[in-house]
Amino acid sequence: MVQENQKMNLKSESGAVFSVFSPEVLARLGSFRLRAKHLAAGMSFGEHRSLRMGISSDFQDHRPWENGNDPKFIDWRVFLRTGKLFQRSFREETNTAFYFLVDFSGSMNYGGKEIVGDGESEERISHYFAGAEKDSAASISREKRLTKLEYAQCIAAVMARLALEQRDLVGLTATNGFQTVSLRPSTGEGHWKEILDFLEVPPFSRWDDFACSEKKKKSEVGFTKPQNFSAALNELAASCPKRGKIFLMSDFFDVETWESILPQLKVLRAQKNELIFFHILDRDEIEFPFESLHQFISLENTGHCLTVSPATIREEYLKNFHQWMNSIKEGCRTLGIGWRLADTRVPIHQTILSGIDS
Repeated sequence: MVQENQKMNLKSESGAVFSVFSPEVLARLGSFRLRAKHLAAGMSFGEHRSLRMGISSDFQDHRPWENGNDPKFIDWRVFLRTGKLFQRSFREETNTAFYFLVDFSGSMNYGGKEIVGDGESEERISHYFAGAEKDSAASISREKRLTKLEYAQCIAAVMARLALEQRDLVGLTATNGFQTVSLRPSTGEGHWKEILDFLEVPPFSRWDDFACSEKKKKSEVGFTKPQNFSAALNELAASCPKRGKIFLMSDFFDVETWESILPQLKVLRAQKNELIFFHILDRDEIEFPFESLHQFISLENTGHCLTVSPATIREEYLKNFHQWMNSIKEGCRTLGIGWRLADTRVPIHQTILSGIDS
C-alpha cells in the first residue's frame, strides 16, 4: 500500500510523547475530542499513490506508441536502441478517498477492567499531553480499559485527520445494529469538525421516531428487527467511490458466518476498493481470563444474561472463538482483504501502522 520510504512516520520531540498512544493513558481521558486531538498531533504519514495513470513528473513505465497518441511522450532514446516507438507513462498524484465504517453496536461498548500505577487526575494527564508534564506514563492509573468503541473512534479519527492533511477525501459510515448513517466524503479543515461530531455522536434517529417509522418491521414483542452487518455493507457499497480505501472497524460479532457478508464484500472488491478489517477485540474476549463465578450480561440483547463458572466453559469458548475468528481471517485472505487483529491493549499507532503497512 505504501513503499518503505513512504510509510507513516512518527514524529516526536521526545520519546515520552509516544505515551499519548498508550491505551492506559487514553483510558483516563473522558473526552473523545481530547484523545483525537493529541493522537492526531502525534502522527503523520508519507504520501500514498493512486492507481490512476496521468501526466506528471513521476515516471511509471513504457508502453507501445500508437497513431493518434501525443508524440511528445515518445521516448526517442528507446527508439534509437530498439527501432520501435514507445511512449512514457506517468503516475498521477491524485486525491484518494478514504472511507471508515465504525461499528457502534452494543457489544462494542465492552472494556475490561484493571488497575495500573498510583493514580493521577485527568487535569494532570491533559497537561502531560500538552508537554507541561514529562513524568513517566507508568505513574498513571486507571480502572477500566478503553472500550472497543473508544478504540475504534480513536483509530478512525487519527487516520481521518492524517488523510485530510494530505488533502484526501474522507467519508464515514456508522452502524448500530438497527440503523446505518453516513457522512459524505469531503476534505478540508471544516470537514475535520464534521468528522469529530459524527464519530462522537453519529446522527442515528431517536429510538422513538425510528421505531414508529419502522412499524412494519416490528416483531411480535414490539422491537424493531435488528439490521445485520451485511446491510451496513450494502449501504457502504452504494455510497463508496470506486478505487477507495475502506477500513472496517468492528468486533464482527454480528458476523455469524463469513458467507453472510461475502456477497457485499465481493461487490466492494469488484469496485476496485482496497479493504482492511480492523478486528477490534478486548483481552477478555481473546483470553477469557475469568476465574470465579461470573454473570455475563449481553450488551446486544437487553435482559439476556448467563451465570456460569468460567472454568466449565473456557475450553469450549476458546475453541469456538478461534474457529470463528480464523474463518473471518481466512475469508479476508481469499478475497485479498487485509485483516488486522486490533487488541485494545496495543498502542494506537501500532494498530494504525499495521493497517497501512501492506
